Amino acid sequence: MSEHLDDPPPPATAPAEGSEVDGAPRDLTRRQLEVLAWLIDHGAPFDPDQRVVEEADRARWRAQLTAVRAGRSCGCGTCPSIELVHPAALRAAGADGHPVVEGSTAGAVLLLFADGGDHLSYLELAPTGEQIFGELPHPGDLHPT
Repeated sequence: MSEHLDDPPPPATAPAEGSEVDGAPRDLTRRQLEVLAWLIDHGAPFDPDQRVVEEADRARWRAQLTAVRAGRSCGCGTCPSIELVHPAALRAAGADGHPVVEGSTAGAVLLLFADGGDHLSYLELAPTGEQIFGELPHPGDLHPT
């Protein structure tokens, strides 16, 4: 059977809850906030950087949770990763971000990124196998890496 150019395109997948729709950042979901807070409070420093994460770093990142918003979702179809947008910057800071802390759960690693100005910029869940994650795991299922 051949495909016809007149056939309608397949329906687009819905954006992840709490992610950008039509270019407008949205409030973070409760789960996104809980996972961000867990990573900030308990995440291990990202190892390849040999970076020391001080309590002052964690306090500075935690203070950003009241203002940060959800930007674009990853779009890969296997993870709920999102850009983090700061209203003052009116943009996602993810383009120049680097991982600062990490955690893990069954089947995935979570990374929290910050940009050059130390603003939270991206929340990544990277599956370690073939599992598809439709949402972030419960914080009770997270572990420092």
